[in-house]
Amino acid sequence: MVEFNFYLMKPMNTSLSKLTIWGRLNSFNVQKVLFLCEELGIDFERIDAGMAYGVNKTASYLQMNPNGLV
Repeated sequence: MVEFNFYLMKPMNTSLSKLTIWGRLNSFNVQKVLFLCEELGIDFERIDAGMAYGVNKTASYLQMNPNGLV
């Protein structure tokens, strides 16, 4: 669990690895997460997945998430 200092508005533990966000840029839910990461200064990478990108139907994605949902 990440401890967060709300007074300083930044994560207390800065040794975390980069967050991977799977999803389309035009998804409102993905946009919410991206906005939050930017506001909190969380290092992340985004991978296009779902609908037209179809990444969520690959064997490697289904191994991580058997439901195949983004």
